[in-house]
Amino acid sequence: MKLVRVILTGLVVTLTVTNIYAAFLDTGWEGARPAGLGQMFVAFADDVNAVVWNPAGLVQINNREGTFTYTKPFFGLSSSVDIGYNYLAFAQKIPKFGGTLGVGWTSLAHSDLYKENVYIASLARLLQANQDRKISVGVNVKMMEQWTNLDYLLNKNDPMAAQNKSKTVYTID
Repeated sequence: MKLVRVILTGLVVTLTVTNIYAAFLDTGWEGARPAGLGQMFVAFADDVNAVVWNPAGLVQINNREGTFTYTKPFFGLSSSVDIGYNYLAFAQKIPKFGGTLGVGWTSLAHSDLYKENVYIASLARLLQANQDRKISVGVNVKMMEQWTNLDYLLNKNDPMAAQNKSKTVYTID
């Protein structure tokens, strides 16, 4: 009965969260190893990149790990277009808890025109381990924010451009 309540609560929370579309969808730029595996890392997820791809995989980390990626994803655009993507993640095994805690941050930005940030907190725990298999569970809590500033592109008298537009949402997966 308790499991049913947890599932129903999760379903209600999931269905009531407002969607934000853009780079919050899978960009595939989170880590060199996942990119090298052709975005199939979710099946392996055995290092710090599991913070984004599959938090249950964090239990396979032996001690602590960190990673950082910076890229200009739209190579070939004019030099005045400065779009950058950052990814930072850290994970630490917590023996007393019997699991691993991870944190991450992704950012897609174009100077002062457009910014997206995702802050991630991950928790993973090993439920069962024997010779045949390991069963682990993981959860991510994410804060996603998006900000635009179109003042210099649009007419200053336009009410849509009169203020910066931003949106923040929270998700659990």
